[in-house]
Amino acid sequence: MVRREIFRLVARLKQMNATTIMTTERVEEYGPVARFGVEEFVSDNVAIVRNVLEGERRRRTIEILKLRGTTHMKGEYPFTITNDGINIFPLGAMRLTQRSSNVRVSSGVRTLDEMCGGGFFKDSIILATGATGTGKTMLVSKFLQDACMIGERALLFAYEESRAQLSRNAYSWGIDFEELEQKGLLRILCAYPESAGLEDHLQIIKSEIAEFKPSRIAIDSLSALARGVSNNAFRQFVIGVTGFAKQEEITGFFTNTTDQFMGSHSITDSHISTITDTILMLQYVEIRGEMARALNVFKMRGSWHDKGIREYTISAQGPQIRESFRNFEGIISGSPTRIAVDEKNELSRIVRGFQEKSDDE
Repeated sequence: MVRREIFRLVARLKQMNATTIMTTERVEEYGPVARFGVEEFVSDNVAIVRNVLEGERRRRTIEILKLRGTTHMKGEYPFTITNDGINIFPLGAMRLTQRSSNVRVSSGVRTLDEMCGGGFFKDSIILATGATGTGKTMLVSKFLQDACMIGERALLFAYEESRAQLSRNAYSWGIDFEELEQKGLLRILCAYPESAGLEDHLQIIKSEIAEFKPSRIAIDSLSALARGVSNNAFRQFVIGVTGFAKQEEITGFFTNTTDQFMGSHSITDSHISTITDTILMLQYVEIRGEMARALNVFKMRGSWHDKGIREYTISAQGPQIRESFRNFEGIISGSPTRIAVDEKNELSRIVRGFQEKSDDE
C-alpha cells in the first residue's frame, strides 16, 4: 500500500514537471535504505545521509546510492554543515594533476638544506616523524620563520600546544612569533583536536588558507588529530589537506609523534608516508652512556639527499646538525655498537671520498 501511494504521488508530480525531493527516516545507519523498504524503488535518485558515531565523535557522510540515466561516484564522502551551508569533500573526485615545481625553498636550517640537495621543493609535503622531544616543533618553527624572513606568509595549525607555549618555545630558539604576527606575515591557530570532527578541521584549514593565502603551512601535529578516529577517516583528512596544498602550490610541513621512545618504528603505520614527498626521521640514540638525537632524511622524491644518520643538538640558535655517526652501526634500531676501524684505512677512505666529490663537481 505504501509503495502504491508513493508511486501515485510521484506520477502526479511528474505530470506537473516538478522536481521533487522527498526525505525519509532510517532505522539503522547501515541497515535498510528507508523505513518501509520501498521508497528507493520508486525514486529516480537516492542519496543516503549518515551521522555515524566513531569513537566519541559523530561523522557525517553522504552516499549517492542511485542516479538514473547517468554515472556517479560510488562510496561515502564526508561533509560538514557550516553557516555557509553544506560542504562536501569528494576525495574520490580528486585527480593527480597538480603541477610539479623545481624551485627550492629553505628549511631554515642550512645544513638540513644541504642534506636535502638544496632544500625542499616548493610544492612538496614534508613530514617530520619522531618521539616526543626530538625537535619536530623546532624544525617547524625554523621553516615558518624562513618564509617570513623573505616576506612570504606562513600559517601554523597547532593541536598540542597553546599560542603562549609556542611563542615561548620559539623565542628560546631566537624566533619571535609575536613580532612576525604583528607584521602580518604569520598566523597561528590553536585548537584541541577534540573540539571538532576531522571534516570541520579540514574545512577550517581550507578556509584559512583561502583567506590568508600563505606560501607555507604547517600542522603540528597529525598524530593529535588521529586520536579517536578510524584509519580511513584520518587518511581521507590527510589526502584532503595535502591535495588542497598541492593544488594551491603551497609547501606543507607536518609533524607526527611516534609512540616508541627509542629504536626503529614503522612509518607506514601512520598511513601518511606514501602521501608525503619528504620524510625526516628524528630519534633518540644512546652513545657511550648518553642520550643523543639523530636526524635522517629518510625519503625525498625527485632529488638526491644525504643518506647519513647525523647527530644534532638544540641550542639557542636552533638545531645544530653535526657529522654522521661514524664507526657505529645499529643506530636506527636504537642499540648502536662501535665498529673497530683501522685509522689509516679510514683516513684513506675519507680522502678518496673528497677526491670523488671533486671529480664530480
